[in-house]
Amino acid sequence: MLNINQLISNIIVENQNRNFTQENIYDTPIEPTKSEWETINFNGKNYLQRKFLIKKNKQVKFFLVEVLNIADKINHFPELLIKENLIVVSLTTHDLNQVSDTDIMFAKKIDDVYDDIKFIDELNF
Repeated sequence: MLNINQLISNIIVENQNRNFTQENIYDTPIEPTKSEWETINFNGKNYLQRKFLIKKNKQVKFFLVEVLNIADKINHFPELLIKENLIVVSLTTHDLNQVSDTDIMFAKKIDDVYDDIKFIDELNF
Protein backbone atom coordinates (compact mmCIF):
# COMPACT_ATOMS: atom_id res chain seq x y z
CA MET A 1 0.00 0.00 0.00
CA LEU A 2 1.30 3.46 -0.91
CA ASN A 3 1.66 6.12 1.73
CA ILE A 4 0.50 9.72 1.26
CA ASN A 5 3.94 10.93 0.15
CA GLN A 6 4.14 8.25 -2.53
CA LEU A 7 0.62 9.09 -3.76
CA ILE A 8 1.41 12.80 -3.94
CA SER A 9 4.71 12.07 -5.72
CA ASN A 10 2.87 9.89 -8.27
CA ILE A 11 0.30 12.63 -8.93
CA ILE A 12 3.02 15.27 -9.33
CA VAL A 13 4.87 13.08 -11.85
CA GLU A 14 1.62 12.42 -13.72
CA ASN A 15 0.83 16.14 -13.90
CA GLN A 16 4.37 16.95 -15.06
CA ASN A 17 3.99 14.39 -17.82
CA ARG A 18 0.84 16.12 -19.09
CA ASN A 19 3.04 18.85 -20.64
CA PHE A 20 0.61 21.76 -20.40
CA THR A 21 1.48 24.56 -22.80
CA GLN A 22 -0.32 27.64 -24.06
CA GLU A 23 -0.91 25.79 -27.34
CA ASN A 24 -2.30 22.48 -26.07
CA ILE A 25 -4.43 23.76 -23.19
CA TYR A 26 -7.12 24.44 -25.81
CA ASP A 27 -7.15 20.74 -26.72
CA THR A 28 -8.66 19.87 -23.34
CA PRO A 29 -12.32 18.91 -23.71
CA ILE A 30 -14.86 20.58 -21.44
CA GLU A 31 -17.46 18.25 -19.98
CA PRO A 32 -20.89 19.76 -19.35
CA THR A 33 -20.96 19.63 -15.55
CA LYS A 34 -22.17 22.13 -12.97
CA SER A 35 -19.33 24.46 -12.18
CA GLU A 36 -18.50 25.69 -8.71
CA TRP A 37 -16.79 28.71 -10.25
CA GLU A 38 -18.63 32.01 -9.92
CA THR A 39 -18.49 34.92 -12.34
CA ILE A 40 -17.93 38.12 -10.43
CA ASN A 41 -17.41 41.74 -11.43
CA PHE A 42 -15.00 43.85 -9.40
CA ASN A 43 -13.79 47.32 -10.39
CA GLY A 44 -15.03 46.86 -13.94
CA LYS A 45 -13.28 43.50 -14.46
CA ASN A 46 -14.98 40.15 -14.82
CA TYR A 47 -13.43 37.22 -12.97
CA LEU A 48 -13.97 33.53 -12.50
CA GLN A 49 -13.65 32.80 -8.80
CA ARG A 50 -13.80 29.70 -6.67
CA LYS A 51 -13.14 28.98 -3.00
CA PHE A 52 -11.30 25.81 -2.09
CA LEU A 53 -11.38 24.47 1.47
CA ILE A 54 -8.50 22.06 1.95
CA LYS A 55 -8.15 20.10 5.19
CA LYS A 56 -4.43 19.49 5.56
CA ASN A 57 -1.45 21.84 5.26
CA LYS A 58 0.42 19.33 3.09
CA GLN A 59 -2.54 19.31 0.68
CA VAL A 60 -2.63 23.13 0.62
CA LYS A 61 1.03 23.16 -0.36
CA PHE A 62 0.45 20.52 -3.05
CA PHE A 63 -2.51 22.47 -4.46
CA LEU A 64 -0.61 25.76 -4.63
CA VAL A 65 2.48 24.20 -6.22
CA GLU A 66 0.41 22.44 -8.88
CA VAL A 67 -1.65 25.54 -9.71
CA LEU A 68 1.51 27.65 -10.05
CA ASN A 69 3.21 24.96 -12.17
CA ILE A 70 0.29 25.06 -14.60
CA ALA A 71 0.33 28.87 -14.55
CA ASP A 72 4.03 28.86 -15.48
CA LYS A 73 3.45 26.45 -18.33
CA ILE A 74 0.64 28.47 -19.90
CA ASN A 75 2.01 31.88 -18.88
CA HIS A 76 -1.29 32.89 -17.28
CA PHE A 77 -1.31 33.66 -13.58
CA PRO A 78 -4.19 33.55 -11.08
CA GLU A 79 -4.87 35.82 -8.16
CA LEU A 80 -4.61 33.73 -4.99
CA LEU A 81 -5.89 34.58 -1.54
CA ILE A 82 -4.70 32.16 1.13
CA LYS A 83 -6.09 32.14 4.65
CA GLU A 84 -5.16 29.04 6.62
CA ASN A 85 -6.87 26.19 4.76
CA LEU A 86 -9.07 28.39 2.54
CA ILE A 87 -7.76 29.32 -0.89
CA VAL A 88 -9.66 31.71 -3.14
CA VAL A 89 -8.62 31.56 -6.79
CA SER A 90 -9.59 34.38 -9.19
CA LEU A 91 -8.97 34.18 -12.91
CA THR A 92 -9.22 36.90 -15.53
CA THR A 93 -7.43 38.00 -18.66
CA HIS A 94 -6.12 41.41 -17.62
CA ASP A 95 -5.61 42.69 -21.17
CA LEU A 96 -9.32 42.18 -21.85
CA ASN A 97 -10.73 42.83 -18.36
CA GLN A 98 -12.78 39.74 -19.11
CA VAL A 99 -12.80 36.00 -18.67
CA SER A 100 -11.23 34.32 -21.71
CA ASP A 101 -11.04 30.74 -23.00
CA THR A 102 -7.66 30.47 -21.29
CA ASP A 103 -9.27 31.28 -17.93
CA ILE A 104 -11.96 28.64 -18.49
CA MET A 105 -9.41 25.98 -19.43
CA PHE A 106 -7.21 26.97 -16.47
CA ALA A 107 -10.21 26.67 -14.14
CA LYS A 108 -10.78 23.12 -15.39
CA LYS A 109 -7.14 22.23 -14.73
CA ILE A 110 -7.39 23.67 -11.22
CA ASP A 111 -10.53 21.59 -10.65
CA ASP A 112 -8.55 18.50 -11.70
CA VAL A 113 -5.87 19.26 -9.12
CA TYR A 114 -8.52 19.73 -6.43
CA ASP A 115 -10.19 16.46 -7.45
CA ASP A 116 -6.84 14.70 -6.95
CA ILE A 117 -6.64 16.12 -3.43
CA LYS A 118 -10.20 15.05 -2.62
CA PHE A 119 -9.44 11.56 -3.92
CA ILE A 120 -6.36 11.26 -1.70
CA ASP A 121 -8.33 12.60 1.27
CA GLU A 122 -11.03 9.98 0.72
CA LEU A 123 -8.37 7.29 1.14
CA ASN A 124 -8.13 8.51 4.75
CA PHE A 125 -4.45 9.44 4.76
